[in-house]
Amino acid sequence: MPPRPPAPRLPCDPPPAPAAPVEMLLARAEAMLRVVSPTMPPMAPERAAELVERARRLEDAGDREAAIAALSRAAKAPSHAGAALVEIGRLERQAGRAHDALTTYKRALHHVEEPRQLAALFAEIGQLYFAMREDEEAEYYFRRAARLDARHAGLLERTENEWSAELHAATS
Repeated sequence: MPPRPPAPRLPCDPPPAPAAPVEMLLARAEAMLRVVSPTMPPMAPERAAELVERARRLEDAGDREAAIAALSRAAKAPSHAGAALVEIGRLERQAGRAHDALTTYKRALHHVEEPRQLAALFAEIGQLYFAMREDEEAEYYFRRAARLDARHAGLLERTENEWSAELHAATS
């Protein structure tokens, strides 16, 4: 007996689910493999570099979420974790997801070792906290950035001036 053809779609049927982007499918498959084999070796630096490059192309094409998925996979390689997480945070910030960006940037802190890069990351976290009007947190991260790299010392002064101006405007 031949197989039955699929039933025709009716107007009241929900539309078919869109195909998941390849990067998200690959990430899910990789996660399932880790469950089956938690001792799976870390990703090779060459593969991580390919994923970072793919993420750049995806971002250039306007597919921010697929770029984040590719960078998330690249972040699993110890050699690329810091840079990939910083890029994910930048994309999340651009998407208006400040809390996600903060979480990602704080994860990146554990992988960035070079003092100037670390200072830039502290400054970025401070900027996010400042934009969220969490002044004490912003000041803490700005001070940490300035301690590591004097070029960030101006952030604290500029921030204090903006706080003073806002306070003056609010009381006038």
